[in-house]
Amino acid sequence: MLKISYLTDFFRLLRYLTRRLLTVGLTIVAGVFLTVLAANHTQQIETSIEGRLNAQAQSIWRDQHPGLNISINQDELQVILDNLREEYGLNAGFLERHLTFTRHALLYDWGNVQFTSFSFAASRWILPSDASARGIILDALPATLLLVGASNLLIFVLGIPLALLLSRVHGSKLDRFFMVLAPISSIPSWVLGLLLVFVFAVELRLLPVSGMYGIITDLSPEARNAAVVRHMILPVAAIVLSQVFQLAFTWRSYLLVYANEDYVELAKAKGLTPQVIQRDYILRASYPFILTSFALTLVGFWQTTIALEIVFDWPGIGRLFIKSLPHFFNESMFPGEMVITVGLVVLFAYILGFTVLLLDFLYAIVDPRIRLNTGRAESRPTRGGFAWRFGRRQERHARPPLGVRLRQALTESLRSLGAVSRRIGQIGRELLRYPSAVVGAVVVLVLLAGSVYALVALPYKDIAISWNQTSVTGRIDRPRLAKPVWVSRIQGEDLLQSVVLDSRTSDPAVTKTVTTQDSGAAKVTLTYDFDFAYDLPPEEILVYFHTEFGEKRPFVFWTWTRPDGTVLELNQLSVINGDRIALYDYAFRGQRSIFKALEARPNLVDVAEEDLPRAWLFGGADGDALTPQPGRYTLTIQALFFEPDVDMDAELMLLGQTYGAAGTDLFRRDLIIPLFWGMPFALVFGLLGALSTVMVSMTAAATGVWFGGWVDEALQRLADANLILPVLAISVLVYAYFGLSLWVILGTIILLSAFGSPLKTFRSAFLQVIEEPYIEAARSYGASGFRIIFFYMLPRIFPVILPQLIALIPSFVFLEATLGMFNIKTTFPTWGKVIYEAINHGISFGSRFWVLQPLSLLLLTGVGFALLGYALDRVLNPRLVHD
Repeated sequence: MLKISYLTDFFRLLRYLTRRLLTVGLTIVAGVFLTVLAANHTQQIETSIEGRLNAQAQSIWRDQHPGLNISINQDELQVILDNLREEYGLNAGFLERHLTFTRHALLYDWGNVQFTSFSFAASRWILPSDASARGIILDALPATLLLVGASNLLIFVLGIPLALLLSRVHGSKLDRFFMVLAPISSIPSWVLGLLLVFVFAVELRLLPVSGMYGIITDLSPEARNAAVVRHMILPVAAIVLSQVFQLAFTWRSYLLVYANEDYVELAKAKGLTPQVIQRDYILRASYPFILTSFALTLVGFWQTTIALEIVFDWPGIGRLFIKSLPHFFNESMFPGEMVITVGLVVLFAYILGFTVLLLDFLYAIVDPRIRLNTGRAESRPTRGGFAWRFGRRQERHARPPLGVRLRQALTESLRSLGAVSRRIGQIGRELLRYPSAVVGAVVVLVLLAGSVYALVALPYKDIAISWNQTSVTGRIDRPRLAKPVWVSRIQGEDLLQSVVLDSRTSDPAVTKTVTTQDSGAAKVTLTYDFDFAYDLPPEEILVYFHTEFGEKRPFVFWTWTRPDGTVLELNQLSVINGDRIALYDYAFRGQRSIFKALEARPNLVDVAEEDLPRAWLFGGADGDALTPQPGRYTLTIQALFFEPDVDMDAELMLLGQTYGAAGTDLFRRDLIIPLFWGMPFALVFGLLGALSTVMVSMTAAATGVWFGGWVDEALQRLADANLILPVLAISVLVYAYFGLSLWVILGTIILLSAFGSPLKTFRSAFLQVIEEPYIEAARSYGASGFRIIFFYMLPRIFPVILPQLIALIPSFVFLEATLGMFNIKTTFPTWGKVIYEAINHGISFGSRFWVLQPLSLLLLTGVGFALLGYALDRVLNPRLVHD
């Protein structure tokens, strides 16, 4: 009988997996078909096939005419080409043609790819211009699998022991410390990767910046393997940091849900050791949730790390996917190779399908409460229809008058509002007991205050638009890549901010004299005196000329007088009205003048060429050539005019190393504007994105688990299709070809995210909840499905919701920055846009504050919500409060 039972279970499992295989296969076909439609919107696939068929037709014609060194007969070539077009379905109708493309995509039957632009670097080797699409993809796959395997193995090996440890010491300092670290896992891996590169590769020079091998002199296998491991350290570390803390904190919260179950208390009463209880009673019951979250993390790995492979120039399918899309590369437009793009989509669809099947199989193995019934894995009998809309059937009574019903409704509403307000007040008083809640609330209040200030004091119409425009046009009155003023004060440096001396004002430091000659010509002399006692010379000295003349330009002679009395003649020039002259460019009067300066001051020999002008104008003859002489400097400008009725004024601007409270970027823009404007965006994207995603996915998961049958099946197929399609990549295609706004792209990603991995994660949790005794009790006394879902099932997993919210809030804030990596931008000065621009320019130019300030605010936002979530976890879930 036992063997028969095992055989019965085996055949049920086999039927179930066969059914799931067919379902997943159909989902993959449908998803790939939709991807083909999107990719071929501008005939990209057909263009690629046409190029390949042209080359194939020429090859066939030459095979038919061997040994003939003559030009190709175009009529015969066209006949061959028409036959090939007919064979590949290019002459068929719209639906039949795209179904043919889908079949080619599923079978990887694309033949060779004809690259239409630069030589395509698909992997660690430069491939020829005519290569197999299948070969290109399979050549790049091992590098990504190596990165995926190493990083996810570390995540799983480190995550589960860490979650078990945190569940045992819940509420301790160690638990709170890792709770604070949870938002780090919401930072995209490519951002963490760039920060790691900046610290360990650029600053400390301990690890390589990018690549997989580097320059290898020893070609032995041991040396090659060592080079690969060394190049893997930073990308693997970035991936692990972007996942492990959030997963461990989520798993820890779910383990705590089962820590006080009745069977756990019974195990404690039997005298079992804590290790046995955690392993056999708590961890085993949590396997479905842990496996689901980890498997979905593994499935979603490629979309979150395709940018990482670009950052590290890692020769995997992520970098291949980015390079196959239309983009600008080295100021050249690459039209894209959609055959490669679609092939990669199919590859990941196969990976997802295998993962989904493996996950369903593991469900049946690790969770004995899931029963295999008629080929369907169910946690409970299927409930048909939508009878829950009506609840229990009640005997019909005579309806009271309308006035009575309105008074009753008003009374019940007031009573409900009173109960809600009392509950909110109680929660508020409880939160005040936790310092973490106070700190988190302060962070949120600061964000709210900053948002109000940005909207009121920095209106977008007046400030933000000009912030975007000053990178191209506008008056230069700020230094480039300046530090915040407070940084120089903390470091104990006395650095220049900005000094402006204008001859059009009554500034006593500026004198102006005008002399007229007998011929009617005039000479205007401007003298600027200023004291300088800073640690470094000005980064730039700009002179704006405002001239009035007829036809002949004035000629300018100017001199620079140092505190020691040395007078330096600057290079002469002619100017017009509005000229902006960089004084350092005129510090020397030709190459001979530079040689004389080096002879006069030997300490200039070791100065870099770009620093010679400032060292010559400000430095002394002894010691460090770049240390300015303290004292008074004088700039004298003499303009000689050659006609009457003329005049000239000038502004002298000394731009230093510091500016304002936040400094400036490479484009001289004040960073205080995006720092404040990023606050309302952080709140809107973070809160609305996280709340909408969690609530939609949680409600959908609870509905599917409760009703089962076709409702649950439809939701699961929707989730499978959503996970199969590369949402981020398709969003890039839609943005590029359809011109949709960033807001539409963001809204689409948020909506699809709700029906992706969160739906499966919450479903695995509800499969456990639905078998709880109080659910059966609610069903027995006739509670409606609506009431059971919203009043019994959803509150049961609130401890799991909070970690999800904590992780999702900063992740949605970073979403805009991630989209920027794919050239999806916004005109609003947000944190994400500033970080993206700083990553592209700031690290190369040595500006730390450009990227660190918005990144710090992002981390502060995540930590603030994490601390507040921790306190809410303690208040709303009394089962987690220690006696």
